[in-house]
Amino acid sequence: MELEQLPRCLDLYASSGFTLNQEKCNLLMNSLVVLQNENHFKKVFFWGQIYGIQDDYYIAYGYDKDALRSRVFYYSRNAITWVLVPTLKPKERKHYLAHISSNRFFGNPSTVVEVLDEKPSEETIKEKKKVVDEGEEQEEMTDEQIDSLRAMEIVEEYKLKEEDRLAALIRFINQEAMVVPRGALFKQTNGRVVPNPGFKGLRLEEATILSNYMHCRIPRERWEINVGRRPDYNYATDFLDTIAEDIPKNHAWSVQVCQGNRIVVLRSLYWHGLTFYHLLNTKIYGCLYMGFGEKNIDIPFMI
Repeated sequence: MELEQLPRCLDLYASSGFTLNQEKCNLLMNSLVVLQNENHFKKVFFWGQIYGIQDDYYIAYGYDKDALRSRVFYYSRNAITWVLVPTLKPKERKHYLAHISSNRFFGNPSTVVEVLDEKPSEETIKEKKKVVDEGEEQEEMTDEQIDSLRAMEIVEEYKLKEEDRLAALIRFINQEAMVVPRGALFKQTNGRVVPNPGFKGLRLEEATILSNYMHCRIPRERWEINVGRRPDYNYATDFLDTIAEDIPKNHAWSVQVCQGNRIVVLRSLYWHGLTFYHLLNTKIYGCLYMGFGEKNIDIPFMI
């Protein structure tokens, strides 16, 4: 959600069961303006709030040139002082540990929790489980022995810092649930992604069609595949992946048109607490996550 829209659009998120009080909203407005000036960002956005046991995490980000590739994320526990979110490598083990971690956030970024992995990789088993006879190390285990160890439910224990888990969670939600309407972002000839100055908003007849909403992430699909999915394809505005292909199809999102057919609201069924809104026929839209950081992985069994 853009900083300017924060005070007037919070009512749209209240229907999802989460909101901010006026005092916290004013603190965020003032502190994010300072954050924007100190880092010379072109725009600053309030990403959302992750609820913890002791304290909550307020997340914000800004960018200077590219709206996708140059985003820098910050978190705060008091909505005043902002700390840079650590950068994790895409294939780092911390992503996997954050995915299987089921405990709630405590609210202290220095907290270290123990994560149990009930399905360790074969490389890890081969590394750690070797036959030792009378103190002498022998050959590595065979595949049959590895299968027998798996049947014994071997559990590995890892330590995960809450700050790293927070960074991984932000990346998960960015990749799976952050949404923009079709045409809101424009890809220039030099590859830079910027807000589209010609975007005038979606019409009412377009509001309930999932293919008119895009994932706000670097595209995963090749443009040749996206070309075949819509007859009026325009690479400059349709370079992003559409949410209509999210699995399970037509059941990963909830779409509602409210307030006299003036506003469309999307809610992610995977990430409870993520809400997207768009004022039809205007440039005003936003996406906000306010929740406990828990993914609903039971959607395929609930439809």
